[in-house]
Amino acid sequence: MPYIDFMSVLHKSTQRDYLARVNDPDYPKAKAAELAKRWGYDYWDGDRRINYGGYRYLPGRWEKVARRMVDHYGLMGMPREAVTMQRVIGIALVVVGALVVQSSRAH
Repeated sequence: MPYIDFMSVLHKSTQRDYLARVNDPDYPKAKAAELAKRWGYDYWDGDRRINYGGYRYLPGRWEKVARRMVDHYGLMGMPREAVTMQRVIGIALVVVGALVVQSSRAH
């Protein structure tokens, strides 16, 4: 199966230096991942370099990714290039459902 890059549209839209984040001397990726797996203070409200750290909701953050997926796969029987609110909501519901299932397995 060929590799399909849906995320670059989102990741290339930020000025954040991902390599510097992964190689951070205070919170290298392995240490940050270990703290995150505890799902405690460090994950939700701790240093932003670990995970959410004062997470704030950004409306439309994943819209570009969802649109690319919908367009690529021609989901919901609509033309491959047409993007409608119905299609975006459909993808959002699928993503939310997958997150709920994954969350329930983690507990």
